[in-house]
Amino acid sequence: MAARTLTERIALAAEAPGRRAAVDRNTAVDSVLANLKDVLNSRAGCAETRPDLGVPDFNDLVGKFPDAIHIIARAVKDQIDRFEPRLTAVSVRHVEDPDNPLNLVFEIHAALVVDGTEGRVTFETVLGDDGFMQVRN
Repeated sequence: MAARTLTERIALAAEAPGRRAAVDRNTAVDSVLANLKDVLNSRAGCAETRPDLGVPDFNDLVGKFPDAIHIIARAVKDQIDRFEPRLTAVSVRHVEDPDNPLNLVFEIHAALVVDGTEGRVTFETVLGDDGFMQVRN
């Protein structure tokens, strides 16, 4: 599986035609992280050609707490499964923050294969009060 997205590979090919760039684990993780930021901050219905792209507006789930936490975690996992094929065996877990109980923090654990070697990766998301997710590793 490619460590870079299609658009990243096209850009590299334009810079150096005929050269295949070496891929390291950090490059692959950075590429996945960038894609997760885009995917998890897309809203349901944002793309007419892909109605399954995008998470629900989390502000609409306020009335469903505490069940909303499970709904959000499931939505995050579904989007990763659909739109980040470089990650497998994905699990999403809510992490309580005793210092800031209003923060919704989720850990994403998955497997990533780079140059035939599988390794585990972990990302953290924080759902902001603006309804968008910060994603970091």
